[in-house]
Amino acid sequence: MSKDGSFKYHPIQMVDIDVLEITYKRKEQDSNLELDDDGTPEENHFRFFHAHSKLNDETQTFAVKVKAVVSSSSDEMVIPYTIIAEIQGTFEVQESFPLAGVEVFAERNAPLILYPYLREQVFGLASRAGVEQPILPLFEVPPFQIASSTDME
Repeated sequence: MSKDGSFKYHPIQMVDIDVLEITYKRKEQDSNLELDDDGTPEENHFRFFHAHSKLNDETQTFAVKVKAVVSSSSDEMVIPYTIIAEIQGTFEVQESFPLAGVEVFAERNAPLILYPYLREQVFGLASRAGVEQPILPLFEVPPFQIASSTDME
């Protein structure tokens, strides 16, 4: 067990999270293959998308959207389905965070902060639909350090 107060708060905090879309669609048994973006059929399909807004200078916030599209396998024992889940988080930037790092944080780190919430939406919807719950893959977390003023000299 860790000591109380042994972790420092990050200077960027998520202040809001919204579910934008959560869709379950059961596929017909005879059409359990989907066309991938490049036109080739693919089974057991997972796609992850993310986008972010610019920093709002007035509120010192930015928004990040993440979306997962998951299709089940074509195994005859598995009900074929597609789940789409999309969520948006709003992040607030403290004065102590260097503005030059906000874009990189929004592009690389914030989507991974939202990812567990997205995974829960996909898993929960599959569970409520009574189908096999997918375990979404983990991603490598990019290192991110805030440069101190002494590092810049």
